[in-house]
Amino acid sequence: MIKINKNIVNKAIETAVTSNVRRGKVAAVIYTDRGEILATSCNTRFYREMGSGKFTIHAEEMVLSKAYKMCLTRRYNNLNMFVLRYKRETKSIAIAKPCEKCQILLKNWDFPVYYTTEYGIERLK
Repeated sequence: MIKINKNIVNKAIETAVTSNVRRGKVAAVIYTDRGEILATSCNTRFYREMGSGKFTIHAEEMVLSKAYKMCLTRRYNNLNMFVLRYKRETKSIAIAKPCEKCQILLKNWDFPVYYTTEYGIERLK
């Protein structure tokens, strides 16, 4: 069974609840092997001003953008990502496996990605 540092899980929950997405509040945390949290982000819904429509940027995309801007892969070795989905109504953790688009994006980064499931935590392959 995979274990994630409690501080990282708590930070992910704290970040997820700030999401403006009604359902599926998701957070992504990039951290070092020592447990130092370097970047966090949640999924965010945007509304277009001109015309109709809305779109959501996934937490994984947002946190990778931060990591890129902060040059984290050049400054740190042994980075990890943790993705968590939080159900506010039941205060429980749910499946947060990255979607296909995010999985393709994550393959370009050289660090392990962990995500929550209904049974615990799994590593993205």
